[in-house]
Amino acid sequence: MKIKKHIYDTFLLIICFASPITPNIFAKELVIFSFSLLLLRILIDGDFLIFTTEKIIVFLFLSPGIFFSILYSLNDLIRFLPVLLLTLGFPFRSFKIKPSTVAKVSACIIIYIFVTQVLIAKGNEIILQFKDLFYPEAYAHKFFEGFSNSIFTNIFELNQGHTPRHGGIYSNPNDMAGIMFLYYLIFDVSSKYVTNRGFKHYLKKRISIFNLIIFILVIVSLLLTKSRTILIALTVYLVIQNINLYDLLNFKNKLKSISCIFISGLLIMLNYEKVISGIFNPRQSFAIKVKIFMNYLNEAELLTLIFGGTFNVFFDTEYGYWLGSSGIIGLLAFIILFYIMTSIHETKKFILVFLTISFGMTVFYNLMNVSLVIPLIILVSSLSYRTILKS
Repeated sequence: MKIKKHIYDTFLLIICFASPITPNIFAKELVIFSFSLLLLRILIDGDFLIFTTEKIIVFLFLSPGIFFSILYSLNDLIRFLPVLLLTLGFPFRSFKIKPSTVAKVSACIIIYIFVTQVLIAKGNEIILQFKDLFYPEAYAHKFFEGFSNSIFTNIFELNQGHTPRHGGIYSNPNDMAGIMFLYYLIFDVSSKYVTNRGFKHYLKKRISIFNLIIFILVIVSLLLTKSRTILIALTVYLVIQNINLYDLLNFKNKLKSISCIFISGLLIMLNYEKVISGIFNPRQSFAIKVKIFMNYLNEAELLTLIFGGTFNVFFDTEYGYWLGSSGIIGLLAFIILFYIMTSIHETKKFILVFLTISFGMTVFYNLMNVSLVIPLIILVSSLSYRTILKS
């Protein structure tokens, strides 16, 4: 029996973005397996033949970093592979994705992450044992800040004392926030495409209500992690996705624009002090990251700055890790990759979001995050081509 292309592609995409939510004991192996299937799929249908010149340049610019990782740090070699895979396959024109299936699966994953996060935050013994068994983390004790008697109090910080950050099954609140946010992007893209189809009014209303529920769960989850970087990235995404300056000046789509402005403003107000403190307080993480980055620029040799080869500096930012591992030419490779990605209008929005996240944490350098970024780009590209063909 011959499997239809859209069924195979959708199944492959789901394997890719479902891998980070699987138990730690085989999550990394499943990510590598899904990437291997994805590579075969790209090679079979010839997507790698598009933007050939630009792709060769990206590969050449990353090759010194790959060479140095083979010499000095084999564990870091794997970090280059997803970027090369994304470069090779873009624009994923041959992929046929069923967005309704992607929306349902990503929604289930978001609900699963949220429910476990809340139960762990409340100190539920059964879920705590479940987490220790399937999601063990060697440094979990470093991220534990206590349980919360009231989720509402934790979100709005109504008490005078310290409210703990909650990383759910991932322990690390920043990892939790990044993964939840990327899952939401996958859900939002697929669900909006489904909503825009020719459904009857009552069905569209039900879908919109469900989408709103998922959005609220994501907001609550991110506020529980208290990740400044991801909350800023979410605000950026909401603004560029929902607010059109022309429509706003001409009073079109007023309800949508006003709702987005209200939610963005609420997020800013809830996190204003934390964001300002994080940027300007020399003891906070952002100032420390900037200091580490500047020290590296001042102390590294010229050839090292150009070609990379540094894998032992804890930059804790996307820009720092790629500068250290692959040098300035490695960063140029990303500029070329992003230039290629701007050939599809919809991906421009996500590039800006990725650049925002990269100031505070890793996106492409993190194996778990990039295993969500690649399916997201495939989804956006595939649906964009489908829309163009229909029109």
